[in-house]
Amino acid sequence: MSTQAVDLHKLAKVLNLTFADRDGEVLNAARMAMRMLRNARMDFNDIFSMAQCAPREEQDHTLAVQGVRKEYDTLIETLHQDYAMRIASLNRRIMQLSQQPPQQQVAAADSRGVREYQEEIDALRRQVEWWKARNNQQLEKAQEKHRREVEHLNRRLDFWRNFATAQRA
Repeated sequence: MSTQAVDLHKLAKVLNLTFADRDGEVLNAARMAMRMLRNARMDFNDIFSMAQCAPREEQDHTLAVQGVRKEYDTLIETLHQDYAMRIASLNRRIMQLSQQPPQQQVAAADSRGVREYQEEIDALRRQVEWWKARNNQQLEKAQEKHRREVEHLNRRLDFWRNFATAQRA
């Protein structure tokens, strides 16, 4: 038999089968768990000692993920605040221009003054759309960065779990 690291997730699933109602299933699950441990040249004492070391690593991983999540939430909150302030400012300016009649010296017949107001309103609306698109783009970038950092932390955790298992073997 070759020495190999035991797959803890698979071992946990097999051990969960020992809670079955049928005695045959319980016996087969116990034998399979023992066979997995024997192939890895381990026993239950090794598993329990690994379990005692694992919470510290899990806690470190949890703290790292919480830190990334907090940083991400702060960034998203800042983006939302900036976006809301800019959009509110632009919408106020649009409302002012929409409610304000053209200047008194510009006669109603002079469509040039009305056109200038309409052009300014249209420019402001385009700015609102630009800010919306920019905000969405920044949110997507932040989400992608957050996803990559979480994946990196999960890979590091898996590496150290596998390393600890290999050291036991």
